Amino acid sequence: MVVVVGAIVATLPLWRAVPRAQTRAGSPTRERYVFAALDPIGNVVARTADGTTRVIPKGDDIQSFSEVRIAKDGTAVGATAWTYECCQSYPIPTRVMVLRAGQVRPFDVGGLSVEAWHFVPGAAQIAMSGTQHHVFCAHTFVLHLATGTIVAEGSEELQCQYIETPRQVPQPKWIRDLSADREAWRH
Repeated sequence: MVVVVGAIVATLPLWRAVPRAQTRAGSPTRERYVFAALDPIGNVVARTADGTTRVIPKGDDIQSFSEVRIAKDGTAVGATAWTYECCQSYPIPTRVMVLRAGQVRPFDVGGLSVEAWHFVPGAAQIAMSGTQHHVFCAHTFVLHLATGTIVAEGSEELQCQYIETPRQVPQPKWIRDLSADREAWRH
């Protein structure tokens, strides 16, 4: 498709015009994603097993993406979105954009900066950890991918700036997994 705007001619890729995949009944099909990466202009491009290309666009407020991941079962692709917030002169990770069944949905951690995230294996869920910018106490959530509703939430006991001696509390496996993700990305 070619679009002419004033004296500028732009060629738009046809894959952006691909409609959402549907079954005969009109419900979304279960797409299996086999590849995902950033394209040259910073959008997340994903390819399905049948060769269909899907895009998570940067949009107006997203400056960049990082940590592009595919769920182990191939049903979703996600990436951390970096945006400017309030009075900051640099972008911070504020949400995870998830592509599932041909649709893009944003997930955030209640206004906190995204510290770590992963798809929960064997479930249509995403586990996320967020902190206030430059504060090291993380709040964690498990969200359902289809509805965005909170399935579980908790807090990680990290070296909090305002707690002299953090207390150790038993943590669910999904919180321990997020802590391991955070440590892996820092090293």
